Amino acid sequence: MEDEAFNFDLTKEQTEIVNYEMEEGEVLKINAFAGTGKTFTCRAYCKKRPNSSFLLLTFNKEAARDNRIKFEALKNVECTTVDSKVYKHLCEKFKIGNGMFSTADIYPYLANQPFEKNCMTQFVFDMCVTTLKTFCNSADVDIGDEHLPVCLRSTFQRADAGLSYQVYKCSRLLWEILLTKSKVQKDDVVISQEKSLVFSLPCSSTEKDGENDTPKENAAAAPVAVPLSITYEMARKLFQSNAIKLEGVDYIIVDEAQDMNPVMLEILKEQSHCKRIVVGDRHQSIYSFMQSVNAMEAFPHAKQFSLSQSFRYGCNIARILNKMLHLLKSETKIIQGVSEDKGKVLHFNQEISCTPRHLFVNQESAFAPPPCYLFRHNISVFSKTLQLSKQHSDMCIYVLGGKEKWVSLANQVEDTYNLLKLNSRKFWKRYHDLERNAEGGRQPSKEEIAFSTFAIMKYVEKHIKTLGASLQYLKQFGKDNILENPSGAHFFVGTVHQSKGKEYDFVVLGEDFSLKTPKSLKNNKERVKQLEEYNIMYVALSRAKSVVCLPINMGAFLSEVQEDKDNSSKEKGKLQCSIINFIKRKRNDDEELLEENDVKETVTVQS
Repeated sequence: MEDEAFNFDLTKEQTEIVNYEMEEGEVLKINAFAGTGKTFTCRAYCKKRPNSSFLLLTFNKEAARDNRIKFEALKNVECTTVDSKVYKHLCEKFKIGNGMFSTADIYPYLANQPFEKNCMTQFVFDMCVTTLKTFCNSADVDIGDEHLPVCLRSTFQRADAGLSYQVYKCSRLLWEILLTKSKVQKDDVVISQEKSLVFSLPCSSTEKDGENDTPKENAAAAPVAVPLSITYEMARKLFQSNAIKLEGVDYIIVDEAQDMNPVMLEILKEQSHCKRIVVGDRHQSIYSFMQSVNAMEAFPHAKQFSLSQSFRYGCNIARILNKMLHLLKSETKIIQGVSEDKGKVLHFNQEISCTPRHLFVNQESAFAPPPCYLFRHNISVFSKTLQLSKQHSDMCIYVLGGKEKWVSLANQVEDTYNLLKLNSRKFWKRYHDLERNAEGGRQPSKEEIAFSTFAIMKYVEKHIKTLGASLQYLKQFGKDNILENPSGAHFFVGTVHQSKGKEYDFVVLGEDFSLKTPKSLKNNKERVKQLEEYNIMYVALSRAKSVVCLPINMGAFLSEVQEDKDNSSKEKGKLQCSIINFIKRKRNDDEELLEENDVKETVTVQS
């Protein structure tokens, strides 16, 4: 059956992309603003080339599942995740087994190594796993001290770097074992049914010398090694380290390329035998905490197209997006709204608990879509869910990410509450140390504590007298009123990160976004960090189809940035005028000097 989606006319931008013929090994970049039909464009491109095979890669299962539905009519397109492709390739070569990676797995492989006795502790093993994860998410070819946990990096070059150096040595040894085993025959390696590689390594106190086995000198008896499994990150790194190529595909399309893992980027670069299309939006790069990189910048000389015609929101929402991108990120490309009369931008200084019927244009039915509340931090999701549950106890809420996500967040708040309630001196000291660091201008690092957890602690401390009863109330409310899926929900609540790739008729932004003007940023580190905060604001705004409600502080923020930019332009204009006037005066002085010299020369000649 003909796919009805292809009955729509292509825009001029889409037509240029679909008609472009790539050469072997070429890279094509598509810069697509939010809601501008990048998926539709890719489908049209694939449909026009039925005799070519396409591999559409995404970074999570949900996006891959959605793409399978959208591309179902095209038999020449495989939609999957990067991890699935990596494991599928490895499973074709190796056996199937069981096992999950844990710090306990590594003990048998390190117990008989010539390390200091006091260093072989659970802490060292934990640090080794952290080091390996950091390394496996980087594009580096070898483990260095920069991959050590932050708490160990500062001591690595010092004379007392015993612990740091032991973790470094252990991590390198483990990686060498993994890398060696990834290159051997299939009988030596098994792969978990749960998609974790498992390495069965004999860990004996003997080694072969010719044909006979001779004991190692001074070697302690080591525990028998159980199969050592590795994580998704390690599997990708092994895939990259072995420079494996994906055969049997003509085109590779990478979606959301602005948030690519460095290892995934290196894997993509290795596929030079394919035609590669990277699709993304640099303004939607919001995963730097996962060490993501913008793959669009990795191919500076590639042919580039843009998609700027929105199919999601109207001109009013497009205007606020254009204003924000121009003021905060100096974007010159203009997003075109789908129509002049579609979409509204409202400013509210009070909470919105329901969707007013009159906010929706051309709404013939009595049904008004549920509002979607988007926040920067998880604790704001918890707070809003609690508020809505008390205001509308007979209504249902869907927390973005599903009920499992909500249960995890509620448990985290409850655990923090219980710890604070116990008045553990050690816990309180740790919390207030972090608070002082934050007040002193230094945000706690990820290794110390995640910022979301820090925010949860501040929230719990503020509401500690009433939070116990609130948690009990939420447990009862959540049994039936917090839903597993969005169908039937009266309210959506979630973070911007959880809303990525989705759209909602009615979006309400919270007041917990980072609103620092470019003028207030002191150094490049702050500017880089704040750029991602601007991206998060852009993603949140661009989720709206019909109405987006901004908090008053965000409207005031944009006005302040506009004023700073206007003042800067005036100062720049004054400076330019001063420079021009200086040049004119200098030119006049030079001309007068030349005339005076000419007169003197004339007088001299006549004399």
